[in-house]
Amino acid sequence: MVSDVIGDPLEAIASGPTYFDSPTFDDAYSVLEEYKLLDSVPKFYVKCHRKGLRGEVMETLKKGETLSCNFYNILVATNYEACTEMELFFKSKDHNTPYLGSSVQGEAGEVAKVIGGIAEDLVGGDVLTHKPLHRFTGFAEKIREDICRSRRG
Repeated sequence: MVSDVIGDPLEAIASGPTYFDSPTFDDAYSVLEEYKLLDSVPKFYVKCHRKGLRGEVMETLKKGETLSCNFYNILVATNYEACTEMELFFKSKDHNTPYLGSSVQGEAGEVAKVIGGIAEDLVGGDVLTHKPLHRFTGFAEKIREDICRSRRG
């Protein structure tokens, strides 16, 4: 399997038929109720969860349960591997490329601000790269436009 989840937890990337999944229908439905989302999600989703609460839809595999067939979960590619390979590639092209790894985590909007700030530094060429991105045909201008557009709202 291919993982795009930081840390590669099998529960997040292989849950369902091949690995246990700890949340239940009750857990998911409780979140929808708590945050008043029942009218915001697709009706099918709510209907399915209500059926799950009544036992009409099977839960996914839970910790301690087993299946009657043999299988193995094998990671063939991960975020980490992809990022480190890209880092090696850019370093081979003489670019001092910082790999942030999983150190930048959180709510998507906040992470975008952090990455946007890094991009702003890179556009002008900062201490991290020692080479401004404007050496890449038009790329820096595109980033500048995107940053300005996002700041205007």
